[in-house]
Amino acid sequence: MIKKCIAGIALLFAHLSFFGQTDTVKVKMADEQEAEKNYNSGLQFLKDKNYGAAIEAFTKTVALKPTFEKAYYNRALTYIEMNKAQEALADLDRTISLRDSADYAYVQRAMLALKTNKNEQADKDLAKAVWANPKNADAYYYMGVMKMEAGDYKAALDLYTKAVNNKQDFYFAYNDRAGAKKMLNDLDGSINDYTEALLISPNSSFIYNNMGSALRQKNLYDKAIENYNKAIQLKSDYYIAYNNRGLAKLEKNDLEGALADFNKASELKSDYAFAYNNRSSVNYKKKNYQAAVNDCNKAIQYNDKYGEAYLNRGISREMMKDFKGACEDFRKAATLGIERAKGYLDVCE
Repeated sequence: MIKKCIAGIALLFAHLSFFGQTDTVKVKMADEQEAEKNYNSGLQFLKDKNYGAAIEAFTKTVALKPTFEKAYYNRALTYIEMNKAQEALADLDRTISLRDSADYAYVQRAMLALKTNKNEQADKDLAKAVWANPKNADAYYYMGVMKMEAGDYKAALDLYTKAVNNKQDFYFAYNDRAGAKKMLNDLDGSINDYTEALLISPNSSFIYNNMGSALRQKNLYDKAIENYNKAIQLKSDYYIAYNNRGLAKLEKNDLEGALADFNKASELKSDYAFAYNNRSSVNYKKKNYQAAVNDCNKAIQYNDKYGEAYLNRGISREMMKDFKGACEDFRKAATLGIERAKGYLDVCE
């Protein structure tokens, strides 16, 4: 979710009359005015998502004025929208060569690096963005994203805080800081940040979904379901929210409600392994052990490294007195890092 802000600048050219003005000066001013005209057209084309016309306009701009760094930058943004990474990278490099304090260009270049798993390069560019502009909220935010992915939740939290301090309406940063707080078991702080994010962006379905998960973790299932309902209301095909609402209903022992939600999640995304595994828990509670095994089979079919699915299948197989199959599943789950599976190995030879 890279946020791309079209950099718009207004260059004002006064119509000055100089005695004895040469033709060369007239041509130069005409070129600059034409460059400005093409640049503004490019911005409008980019805003209208007419990317081909935007590229043409920005290209005409830099042909007339090769030092027009914002034209290179916006052409790079256009190439990014067109999934032309190499062309975008070349224009970002050109932008930075013309202005080494172009913090916005460093951020976009970092995003391109992240897409190709060049994390070290991304980290360097984000650091340069902050050097160029210590108030660049986007740079702090993406640095936080990198720390979050690396599992350094405390560092991520600190960086997200810098992002919101420099951009108070940055709801993505509030949302992600809430996620960092949740990983640090600060559920109240997490809920507060989700609340702040929703005040800024009340129609963001993903924030309601995330809020629901924080509330569910606090065992506030009814409130969690209210938030999942809102997420689904805003995004009717939100299979993740259906799955999570199903989990809240399962915790409330509303087996039929949970089953309906897991069915809907798998209907919306047929290869969604989590929904099949969670549905197996419903079938297990209903003592439909074969149905539970079938659901786990589906989950494993779509994710053969899904340790919880092996564990759940083993438990259902044990209930069906398939002890050999159960032990095979317990061993597999344990090798995949599921600690609880080791406790079941005591019954295996």
